[in-house]
Amino acid sequence: MELRLTGNLWSDDIPYLEKTYWYHANMTGKYLKRKDYFKLNHVLHTMFETHMSMLLAGFDKITWGGSANKLHFIPVGKQAHLKKYYCPENLGGVEQNLISCMRWFQADAKEVYGIKGLDYSAYLGDTIINSWLKEMG
Repeated sequence: MELRLTGNLWSDDIPYLEKTYWYHANMTGKYLKRKDYFKLNHVLHTMFETHMSMLLAGFDKITWGGSANKLHFIPVGKQAHLKKYYCPENLGGVEQNLISCMRWFQADAKEVYGIKGLDYSAYLGDTIINSWLKEMG
């Protein structure tokens, strides 16, 4: 008997991932201002999962394992970016991490759109980032 590892590459609805990410990113400012750790932590987790799915949709090269396995095979710099999503109890550094994460997501989304042959527009991301920066003032 011969055993083979089989499975699929990661696939997802890339435009939906982008909309989901920006919807949640837009909420983070108010939670940061209120110092609402629990809501902010929940939203950051959703943003992490969405960014992870975007990266795997573009860079997955293995047909076995779940997301935790597959993430080891995306570019190392992108792995490091994903580690910035978590929320410390005192919220220190979250604001700077968030703006970095939003910019990294926007760059990654553009790259994945290109890999998949889709047209990319920076409009939504630019709008959310600019609004967020203004809100955080």
